[in-house]
Amino acid sequence: TSLTGVERIALFVEKNPTPLVAVFAPGELLDTALTLHTKMAQTSAVYALAVLADGRALFAKKDVKVILGSCGAVSDTPDNVDAKRVTEPTRIRAQIQGESALVRMRMAHEMESGQRKNAAGKLVPAWHIELVTVQLNGKPVLTAQWGPGVARNPYLQFSLKKAGAGDKLSVSWRDNRGALRVDDWQLG
Repeated sequence: TSLTGVERIALFVEKNPTPLVAVFAPGELLDTALTLHTKMAQTSAVYALAVLADGRALFAKKDVKVILGSCGAVSDTPDNVDAKRVTEPTRIRAQIQGESALVRMRMAHEMESGQRKNAAGKLVPAWHIELVTVQLNGKPVLTAQWGPGVARNPYLQFSLKKAGAGDKLSVSWRDNRGALRVDDWQLG
């Protein structure tokens, strides 16, 4: 969005079993253009809601057609998966563009919704990242609350204002089973 004074951005997929996908709280260093991969089992309207500092709430709607998807597929996540296991580092890439940077990150996580079944027909328990924070040189860039509608191995893309070579980007996340992950990246 090009709106000023955005305090929250919420993303909804109307026909998902859990429509609320994510809520973002952007910091001053974030250019409020975000990309997040979500799960969609069927063609649906997708809504982005911006809550402004003056109390207004504005939304945009886009109909998204699903052609092929795996959201309803049989899960390959084992039932006894250990939420405390060591996770892979978050893959972070940043491309400096003048005084800003385009940041792309992929977090290694199963992101089970709790609604899919395994090969034996049993529901796989919910297991998803629920809180993400990003900082640049110790200053908040964004905080995000995620639900089960975020895609497996979540991909997040955003632009930073006032970022340059040598700056330190830090991303941390916590999932609904208490697992934590923190990764740092030096912009170059």
